[in-house]
Amino acid sequence: MGVTLTLVGNLGSDPALRFTQEGQAVCNFSLAINQGYGDKQKTEWVRVTVFGDYAEIVNQHLYKGAKAEVVSRRFQIGTWESNGQFNAQLEVIASSVEFLSPKPQSASEAESTDEGIPF
Repeated sequence: MGVTLTLVGNLGSDPALRFTQEGQAVCNFSLAINQGYGDKQKTEWVRVTVFGDYAEIVNQHLYKGAKAEVVSRRFQIGTWESNGQFNAQLEVIASSVEFLSPKPQSASEAESTDEGIPF
């Protein structure tokens, strides 16, 4: 039996859609997850990948600042070194993504949703 992760957070930027050489859609976005309270609050970033037809739907409905719930059964921790310091980031392949924020009707509505978001 495997592990299932359920993550809820806000997108740090608009999702990026691309296609493989075989024509399969791939959508990537970063999800900011806040932990703790008050001055002890910390934001953790998770890299999310969605494949197939659902990737195109995710790309159409999510945007910077939108709240989303991501369920994943496949994940890894990516590591790298920068300036002598080791870093790590959780990377997940989404099994499902639930849109928790409505899609803005216009560009001006999208801009107003960015207010108060620290990223």
